[in-house]
Amino acid sequence: MVEVNSSGCRQYGSHLVEVESADEDEYIRAHSRNTRCSNWIVLRDSVTEGDWRWAYGGARPEYTNWATNEPDNIFDQDCALLDSFYSYHWVSGSCWIAHNFICEKDYPSTEVPAVG
Repeated sequence: MVEVNSSGCRQYGSHLVEVESADEDEYIRAHSRNTRCSNWIVLRDSVTEGDWRWAYGGARPEYTNWATNEPDNIFDQDCALLDSFYSYHWVSGSCWIAHNFICEKDYPSTEVPAVG
């Protein structure tokens, strides 16, 4: 289901969210609380068990917000989501279960280069 959601984001020129900071996490958690739905993020350990990486680019996350005792890898859970049951902290889950998703889009910088 994560791949289906990922293609849903691509049709809008975006991708599944990579939560890169506490501020971004809190913003997404606040939005999720309003919807009362669990949401996929694009963090996986499907290549090497226990080695969680962002699906785009393969970097290890610098920031995480796992729920207590997570990730637990019960039943080969290789994808991460913000789970409503755990106050939108991160949990590992089966990549094949349907959940909502959050897309993000990168915008070009609006900074003007310095000329000197």
